[in-house]
Amino acid sequence: MKRRLTHIRLTGQAHALFVGSYPRGSVFDIIHTTTDTEGSSQAPLYATHLVVYKAPSTAQRWELVFAVHDCKSVVEGLNYLLNLLRLQMGNQIRKLRSPYIQTQILTSSSILGREEEDKKKEDLAKLDQDLKEFRERWVPGR
Repeated sequence: MKRRLTHIRLTGQAHALFVGSYPRGSVFDIIHTTTDTEGSSQAPLYATHLVVYKAPSTAQRWELVFAVHDCKSVVEGLNYLLNLLRLQMGNQIRKLRSPYIQTQILTSSSILGREEEDKKKEDLAKLDQDLKEFRERWVPGR
């Protein structure tokens, strides 16, 4: 049940992030693969792939959007992928804020107090750093 809920969250995040990049009616899905080979004594590692079917009602193949590799479990892969999409969504939302909202955030120190405002700025900087580190480790081609 928890994996299904995570799957739904992932595809929802993917739709929100990438719907403008793919044709109308595209469907996002998650595919898992493993490095497990016959006769291997090593524990398998898993990869979790976010794919999109551009024309799901046809025989057209899927396209890879993101992948995370070398996970110890399927659940770990789902969590890493969900965190990556959450970080990207947070960055997009920050970019889309109107100037009025930006002004309210910047002037909120009078309401929150200077310490809380500094903490918010530190949290945003940490989020950006986490996204950078996450991309370096998990995003293909980097």
